[in-house]
Amino acid sequence: MATENNYFGTRNVNVSPEVDGRPMDNGLYVATADQLFHAGKRCISWDGCVYKYSYGVTTMIEDRLAWQSYSQHIDYGANVAATTVAGATSFRVDISATMGKADDGVIAKDELLGGRVIVYSDTVATIQRGIVGNDAVATGEMTVYVDAPITSILTVDASFVEGICNPWRFVSTGESGGSRSMVGLPNVVTAATAKWLWLQTWGPCWVAPQADTANAAHNLEIVARSDGSVQSHAYATAMATLQQHVGFAISHAADGTQGAPFWMMQISPV
Repeated sequence: MATENNYFGTRNVNVSPEVDGRPMDNGLYVATADQLFHAGKRCISWDGCVYKYSYGVTTMIEDRLAWQSYSQHIDYGANVAATTVAGATSFRVDISATMGKADDGVIAKDELLGGRVIVYSDTVATIQRGIVGNDAVATGEMTVYVDAPITSILTVDASFVEGICNPWRFVSTGESGGSRSMVGLPNVVTAATAKWLWLQTWGPCWVAPQADTANAAHNLEIVARSDGSVQSHAYATAMATLQQHVGFAISHAADGTQGAPFWMMQISPV
């Protein structure tokens, strides 16, 4: 197994070999029970499409966008659990019984790898870092490891933390309820849960469209619905009534109507 040392420093995570930056054996179009890459790892296909390695909490549907399954793991107001010197690359945080993906205070080892964290207080400017690891916790103190030294002293119970896991660490298809962001299009259909797979996040694609999607001239913007299908965003419609921008229609049919429609996904180029 190859080991990526340059980014994670001493916190090595084993990954499978790759050929020219792509998964081996056409692995962009398979789902596996075993994790082969880091969650959120990017792959660019020969034609420039971008894919992100993801973990399906639910079964995956190939014609609906997938969404980030959980709210942030470290909630607003979590305390720094120990005074930390400037220049440190880790700090401790108090995890309450309502935090974690299941709101039960449980966070697995390195579950937050690839996520983001902010630290702030009334006296210290907000510090934002990438998360490169975390200790396991079941309500109590947890160490968070970050990708660069922090620049200020963090004071116990006077500095505060919020954090999320990697957006592609836990994904679902189906009805999101309108409170989750769409993070990509599954490359495969899975009949079982708990599968690792690739989601397309940038480039030409097709997703189950509503009737108004790119169905007339000047009707090009594509937004996501809460069920993972897509529709157009009419210029006179209040943005708050719809969901996130995810791309634009590439081409109408010959008569200027809907066509497929194929559209350019613009969720994450990196």
